[in-house]
Amino acid sequence: MPFDATTTVTVKARTTPAHALHLNVRMPDGGWLAPPAEAGVRVMDLLARFGLPVREDCRGRCMCATCRASIPPAWGSRLSPPSTDETALLSSLAECGGTTRLLCGLVMTHELDGLELELHWDALVPQTYWIAG
Repeated sequence: MPFDATTTVTVKARTTPAHALHLNVRMPDGGWLAPPAEAGVRVMDLLARFGLPVREDCRGRCMCATCRASIPPAWGSRLSPPSTDETALLSSLAECGGTTRLLCGLVMTHELDGLELELHWDALVPQTYWIAG
């Protein structure tokens, strides 16, 4: 028999451990997301795991600035200082202010639990939707 109606499919719900960290991500359309995070992982990778199509044209080597995001000034003192390469790259872009950082250069720590960041449209991979019909 190709289909067994007595078969039960069990799906385990993904649970977030009590010690999990969180990000607060403001999307370009104004919506907010709060993906789970873990210490020691790059913020860009955390967003990709959550399903956000963040651009990383240089594969995370801090060379293209496509994964940039705005960080509120209140979080600036908690972040590790940007590398000289990151600073030089961001200063060469006219639209980047002092609160812009590269997501590939930020590593999540317990001190950054609840980190807020704002993604820009150009930091996301354009999506193509196919409609069958």
